[in-house]
Amino acid sequence: MMVIEDVVNNFMTDSTNNISIYSDHENSMKFQAYIGLEDESLLDWNLYLLNQTLEDKEDIVIFDRGILNTNDFDLIEKSKSIYNEVQNIGFSNSSVILVDDINLNQKLKNSLDKLLSMIDSDINRTKTNFVVKFLCWIDTYLHNLKKEYLSSNYKCFFYGDIKKHELYFIALLLLSGFDVLYINPNRESNIKLILNLNIEGISEDKFKEFDMSSSELSLEERISKGKEVDKHVVRKTTTETAQYSKKVEDELLNGTGMILNAWQVQNRELKPVVLNTTLDEIEIYLNEPLSLRPGYKLSEKRIDAPVFFSEIIGINENEKDYIKFINSLRQANNSVFIEYKGCNSVFIESEFTSKDFGLSYLIKNDSIDKDEFINNNKYSLFFLATNIQEKLLDTLEDVFKCNWFENPISNSDKVKALHFIINLKRNILLLLENFDYGKVNPKINIYVNDLVKMSTELAVALLVFNKLGIDIFIISPVGTNDIERKISRQLIDIHKLDMVVENFELTDKLVSEKVDIKEQVNIIGKKVFGFIDKIVKS
Repeated sequence: MMVIEDVVNNFMTDSTNNISIYSDHENSMKFQAYIGLEDESLLDWNLYLLNQTLEDKEDIVIFDRGILNTNDFDLIEKSKSIYNEVQNIGFSNSSVILVDDINLNQKLKNSLDKLLSMIDSDINRTKTNFVVKFLCWIDTYLHNLKKEYLSSNYKCFFYGDIKKHELYFIALLLLSGFDVLYINPNRESNIKLILNLNIEGISEDKFKEFDMSSSELSLEERISKGKEVDKHVVRKTTTETAQYSKKVEDELLNGTGMILNAWQVQNRELKPVVLNTTLDEIEIYLNEPLSLRPGYKLSEKRIDAPVFFSEIIGINENEKDYIKFINSLRQANNSVFIEYKGCNSVFIESEFTSKDFGLSYLIKNDSIDKDEFINNNKYSLFFLATNIQEKLLDTLEDVFKCNWFENPISNSDKVKALHFIINLKRNILLLLENFDYGKVNPKINIYVNDLVKMSTELAVALLVFNKLGIDIFIISPVGTNDIERKISRQLIDIHKLDMVVENFELTDKLVSEKVDIKEQVNIIGKKVFGFIDKIVKS
């Protein structure tokens, strides 16, 4: 994980084990500063993700390249009046109301007295103006803050260059128990002056610094750039055994104890998160809804969907264990199992011919003329609902524009990929048509028993399917890894078993008894988790 990802993720995690400023704080505060640049695209993307998370929250204040001063004459006069009232007795002993939250109100008053004492020599000549400015900022930016959970901290995110008075305001928030994240791509920043205040918990290790620097773009501009990056990124998440936390449960249940249904999430963007698992965990999560998998996250506009893109190379030394695993894949809910021998005909209705190069006129700058294909009964795509046809072609465009391939795909490959998608067989289309976000997601299992080359158009199609929330499993006893020559290894969860074998035919080996997946999960769960009290099934 790059540093910026770690910094952002840590900021969004509830405070639990950090250093306390005051003993009466419900939680300790967190402070992190990211200065300079390690990767500009990664910064833009993480700022976009952060914005997605923070959007519409009422417990955070965000500053973009400074804190604006007010022109409200009445507010300035009100702030002067408050300071005149408390000047001799101190804020903490006064009855003034600065913000709606009673607890925060007292913390701010205590912290104002503490901060003014700490910086008295620096502001002595301009103390009144300084305090009035702070009171105006408190009224403007903090007055109506509301916590979503009582146990969480208020948060502040400051982006860009910071002036000295603004730095003192950040110090005030820290003293009041705010979690603070500071990000500035310009490596020349004043933020480290905060160390001079000797605030408990603020130390050198809280600053992540890089030599690279960037032009000063606004936060809004970086979020816009990050949105474009997001279209071409697939993330991985590593499963952590026994992690059925209350937080995950709160996210996946909609308050009634029922898992969210498709109609409740159909307008949200689905973003795949590739699972990085053990082989046992594949069987554990295989028949679970997306919402019960590690990495699942639901927000107002987006679903982070944990999906498999797994390659299983070789077989177990104990052949029966391998057959049992293959059976679990074959008999998984809402799945297809395809033996691939290098021919696309197992996936599509008609093979590509030279005549189909005419489709090239319908692709321009990686954009597809969708009107030619939507609801056109000339193509098998016609079988799908209109919105699914559109989503399928939109996703194909995204894949064309992404950098998920080991080598750039040619225009010829793109034409073949378009032909592949619009001519999919009915059993593949049914997976898309019947996909219910509240239930088990579809799966495509590809069994490769020969040393065959996978076509580039198939690799493109697999990325499209995976980006739409479909699990992909490539099973290769013979050990062919041709998929890794097409698609970036970073997107594939690779499992290498005990040995590779040639001509491992399934016909005579697969058992007819249906595998009891629930029983397997319970057995594995008792060994690995120690408990699985309840497993929600579709």
